[in-house]
Amino acid sequence: MKLRYLIAITIAGILIGMSAYHYLTRLGEGDPAPNFTLPDITGKQHTLEEYRGSIVALHFWATWCESCKLETPAIEHFHRVYGKRGLKIVSVLEDEHDAEAKLQAFAMRTGISFPVLFDRTGKVAREYQSYGVPETFFIDENGIVLKRITGAIDWNGKANKEYVESILKK
Repeated sequence: MKLRYLIAITIAGILIGMSAYHYLTRLGEGDPAPNFTLPDITGKQHTLEEYRGSIVALHFWATWCESCKLETPAIEHFHRVYGKRGLKIVSVLEDEHDAEAKLQAFAMRTGISFPVLFDRTGKVAREYQSYGVPETFFIDENGIVLKRITGAIDWNGKANKEYVESILKK
């Protein structure tokens, strides 16, 4: 009986340790943001490198994600306000099937004007160690991750606005 408990505790400890290691070693503040090449809805290829020299909010999302859909109007507003000041919003859509049709319908309803890129295979999400949506990475003009935010953001909230104001002033 004691042996079973010892084995169970050992396995649980290993799993907790692996989870902690994964969390502590994931891409975060101060790490170089991996470059990528992804298509937009027209098929044009985009890279992260093309945004070098600008602050980027790289936003992973999906059309099936309710909190992602709720965030979109605020992201669009944020894009219109801070885009003029140099912030580039780049979104990466994680939908695997019928992504173009889903995006077109969604864009018609929401008026998205920021770039939406397709990561159909999840390769870029894996490179960023992004295993859920929504998730946002703020990246500086040299391609270094400034901040990683997992989960929905109050894009128009005071804290987020103050943070973006501070990184645009640098």
